[in-house]
Amino acid sequence: MTSGGAAGYGPASVPAARRPVIAGLGMTQIGKVFGLRNADFAAQAVRLAVADAGLRLADVDGLLTSSGVTHGPGLGLSRTLGLTGLRLQSDMQSF
Repeated sequence: MTSGGAAGYGPASVPAARRPVIAGLGMTQIGKVFGLRNADFAAQAVRLAVADAGLRLADVDGLLTSSGVTHGPGLGLSRTLGLTGLRLQSDMQSF
């Protein structure tokens, strides 16, 4: 994150609506983990990344997902996380 707090992500020379932000990193358990679906892992990773960035889920204004070849959580992840009023939401098809 850059300096400037919540109101000023990114370089000041870039308009606020176009400032990119890498918020945080969320790593889930790996290996044989039973009882969790891929959507559960995705939601856990998002929650951890948001916390790592020092933010709350309510601060998230965009969500990009990739269902990939396993048909992951996709756009339903925002519902799982309780995210509403997103400015950007898209499922990218990348394999």
